[in-house]
Amino acid sequence: MTATRSSALDVLTRVVAAGPGGYCLSMIVCIWLVRLLQLSSQEGRQLVNVLFFVVYLLVIMWVFAVARSRTAALGVALPTLALFGLHRLVAGEWA
Repeated sequence: MTATRSSALDVLTRVVAAGPGGYCLSMIVCIWLVRLLQLSSQEGRQLVNVLFFVVYLLVIMWVFAVARSRTAALGVALPTLALFGLHRLVAGEWA
């Protein structure tokens, strides 16, 4: 691959990891926070709304700060899949 193509693929990987990947990671982290903190519905919604954007912003900044795009992609995908799988297991949907 040429340098331009490699660079474009690197940017595309980071954008996908930060955009949809960061959204999914932020969502599953907030689901776990609500589950662990056992808040009422109103308090839970307010907390999730605020924390979602904080976590999402941190994920986006981290994805573009790491040295390698592979590290960024795996650093978002693996925790997302692990937390999602654990959530499904705890919820009894994979019994």
